[in-house]
Amino acid sequence: MYAKCGSMEDARKVFDSIPRHNVVTWNTLILGYVEIGEEQVALDAFHRMQAQGCVPDARSIVSAIKACTGLAAKESPKQIGEKLVKIEALQKGLAIHAQVRRSTGLQDVFVASTLVSMYARCGSLENARMAFEKMPCHNVVSWNAIILGTVDNGEAEAAVELFARMRQTGAPPNFLTFVAALKGCANLSGDETQVSGRPCKLRVLETCMDLHSEAAKFCCDSNIFVASSLVQLYAKLGSMVDAGRVFERMACCDAATFNALVLGYVENGKEQLALDLFARMEAIESGTNAQSFVAALKACAIQAAMEKGRKLDGKLVNNETLRKCVDIHSRAAERGYESHMFVASSLVDLYAKCGDVAAARKVFEKMVCKDVVLWTSIMLGHAENGEGEQAMELFQRMKSEGCAPDALTFVAALKACIALASREESKEVDGRLVRTESLQLGTEIYLQAVKSNFHTDMLVSNTAMDFYAKCGSMLDARRVFDGMASRSVVSWTVMILGYAENGEGELALEFFERMKTQGCSPNSRTFVAAFKACCCLAEKEEAKQINGKLVKVKTLQRGTGIYSQAVESCGDSTNIFLVNTVLDMFVKCGSMADARQHFEKMENRDVISWTVLLLGYADTDEFEVVLELFAGMRDEGITPDPLTYVAAFKACAGLASKEEPKQMDGMLAKLGSLDKGMAVHSQAASGGDDTKIFVGNTLVDMYAKCWSVLDARRVFDKMESHTTVSWNALIQGYADGDQGELALEIFFWMQANGFEQDPRTLAAALKACGSVVAMDTGKAIHARLSRHGLEDDPVLETCLVDFYGKCGCMVHSRHVFDKQTRRDSVAFAALISGYSRQGDMEDAAGMFRQLRHEELKPEAVTFVSLLTGFSHAGLADRAKSYFHAMEPRYGVPPGIEHYVCMVDILGRNNELESAVAMVESSKLLEESPSNSSVAWTAILSACHKWKNVKIARLAFQNLQRLDAAYGPAYVLMANIYGGTDD
Repeated sequence: MYAKCGSMEDARKVFDSIPRHNVVTWNTLILGYVEIGEEQVALDAFHRMQAQGCVPDARSIVSAIKACTGLAAKESPKQIGEKLVKIEALQKGLAIHAQVRRSTGLQDVFVASTLVSMYARCGSLENARMAFEKMPCHNVVSWNAIILGTVDNGEAEAAVELFARMRQTGAPPNFLTFVAALKGCANLSGDETQVSGRPCKLRVLETCMDLHSEAAKFCCDSNIFVASSLVQLYAKLGSMVDAGRVFERMACCDAATFNALVLGYVENGKEQLALDLFARMEAIESGTNAQSFVAALKACAIQAAMEKGRKLDGKLVNNETLRKCVDIHSRAAERGYESHMFVASSLVDLYAKCGDVAAARKVFEKMVCKDVVLWTSIMLGHAENGEGEQAMELFQRMKSEGCAPDALTFVAALKACIALASREESKEVDGRLVRTESLQLGTEIYLQAVKSNFHTDMLVSNTAMDFYAKCGSMLDARRVFDGMASRSVVSWTVMILGYAENGEGELALEFFERMKTQGCSPNSRTFVAAFKACCCLAEKEEAKQINGKLVKVKTLQRGTGIYSQAVESCGDSTNIFLVNTVLDMFVKCGSMADARQHFEKMENRDVISWTVLLLGYADTDEFEVVLELFAGMRDEGITPDPLTYVAAFKACAGLASKEEPKQMDGMLAKLGSLDKGMAVHSQAASGGDDTKIFVGNTLVDMYAKCWSVLDARRVFDKMESHTTVSWNALIQGYADGDQGELALEIFFWMQANGFEQDPRTLAAALKACGSVVAMDTGKAIHARLSRHGLEDDPVLETCLVDFYGKCGCMVHSRHVFDKQTRRDSVAFAALISGYSRQGDMEDAAGMFRQLRHEELKPEAVTFVSLLTGFSHAGLADRAKSYFHAMEPRYGVPPGIEHYVCMVDILGRNNELESAVAMVESSKLLEESPSNSSVAWTAILSACHKWKNVKIARLAFQNLQRLDAAYGPAYVLMANIYGGTDD
């Protein structure tokens, strides 16, 4: 009685008070010690029993063997060959087995079954099998012992085969048999097949279903242990319909079964079902436990990863999931689980994933005892929210408080260094851009991981490679990669992406090919990295003209080949990152036809898909298409992001470059493009996107190109902060709008505010200097270029040639030109324009011959300079000669400006009929009312000079048709009539 009640002290007193002990009293004492976990005392009693002359019976031996089994559970295993063995417990068990062989107990089925179980628990499956096979007959207990022992020793296939053998012998299984067999089934290996987009071991699932069917035959499927095992196994195999069906048939469920189903839903992408079941658990009396809260928080963590966050105080916050997290946290606190280590770690992880690191930190700091998992969770939370400094402070504090980091802690510390690197300015080291401070800190951490032997952990190695790649040190990343004993697809992907992001696209694709030859199949992320490598190569490749489009042919061919592999490997993937990267690759290669075809085939399109396509069309000057797609995007309910607006503003700026200006409030502006730009600006402003610095920069540029510098200035003044790009756009806008003085005023203001002035700034300032003949300022800029070693910049050299030419200093202009080592047609155009402006047409013509001698194609503007110069010099025949040779000889089709020049030349030369014929026959002039007006005005002015009233009337009528209120036409016509007798 005392022994069964667990009061062995009282039981021993009674035992000791008995004058003579028989086998029954000894058995009671021995079994009592076994059942309270004092196995060694039980064995001592067993040996004392024999020493006192009492012969053990089968029950005594069973108790002694159970004592050895209990000792095995407490003993740490040792490696013997490939097996983990509990040596001390095994030796004691072997000694008792030797006694069994010498007694009649060898034939006892219970003794033999207990021996099988003991050997299995000690890690000696061979002895367990020998004991089992020597049994004269087997009952359900012995079968259960050998099946479970085989499973526990890692031989799942053999365990399932034993179950099949048991059924062949006709031995009836009980619920424990099915629990053991299902445990074996759970550990079976098998090839994974994609089912509904998720991996599934079909052979294992079929075995599980067979066991389920067998359990139903013996009415064991309703047993709570069998049903729980079935729920857990179906969930593990991803068959949630079967798991749910078994669960719903259970008469009662414990927390473990609920938890298994909740986790099954989580791991099979059904997070909301998991949370619904969690809510149902809470309504049941048995209720939830700590593991239930961990499972629910895990479901929320996955939802947080899929939720599109919103910016709040500069941080990205997932509000919807955060509300769920706060609710679950509150209920965990009510039930006393808030301080449970696993719950606390899950809360920290979830709050961080929702973007509320402050809440995560509160949970962390409230914990009195902090284990390595909790420290690692909070470090990862800070690191993944871009708070690298705080993560590193925690890393140091963790070590100072005596908590030793594990592999995941080093992963978190390296991710913190990645966060720090993302905010660090790169420095040029041996021709490469490196983030030196973060690199030094992360290298120290990696060396600590090496010292602690955690560098052999694949996750640590992969994160270290990613860290080195993000810091720009691919040599270090390669060193880690080469030192790895084995590599996963993640390892290869990190290296490919690292090379791509560091501008080494060729090496990235070499690694991609090498990966496949070494038997590692790429996944969707690997293909994303490979396509990014193609984008990198496209930036370096010189485009070729294909059907009027500039295409990066070689890269496009390689990218298309990789795309075929991706389709074969991943199918027509719904992975949005992969399909967007493919789209970006086509765009970067200049193949907008392929990009559009791919875009139209996409099942799901997000804002990134639309933006990539819009930016592609903007870069290939298809501005109308950009605005059409922008409208279509909004019609499909996709909200533009800041980059989408950048693409739309670029399109408006591009349209402005093709549009003729019109009068607006006494100022010329590109009204059509301006109206479109203002409409897009209004949409951007409604969402607050116009305040983003890169959107503001593009807006300033767009308004400037529309010749609405007042609007450009208004946007500039509203911007919270400015970059060099913002200043450049405004200065360039004033310079292009012939407001040189204002451009220089902004230039000096920028300088006074301490902003770096790059080559673009200086180029715009030189243009402004030329327009207002600001010789001193221009010379000062020239001196700056010389001091900073920028005078060899070909763009700035050309700007200097143009500036000096506009200021009439042709000696300086020619001096800069002659110093150029790489002269292009634009530099020649600037010098020829300078000579033409000064009326030095011989030198202008001489430079044109030099341009042709250097086998350069002349710019269209070069002919404008020549035609204007010859016109003012009275050399009409030479002007005509150049005009008529433009397209047939030099391959430059005449534009509007050239026709206007020729009309002026013909008018000055009293060839008024030819001038009229040219205006009337030119489709270009007909399509441009403003330039047509200029041409007819030139004719009307020439009629005044040559007193030709007839043609004057024709010119006047055409000017009235174009603009009835055009004042200069009336003045000229009045002068013509006043100077003649007509």
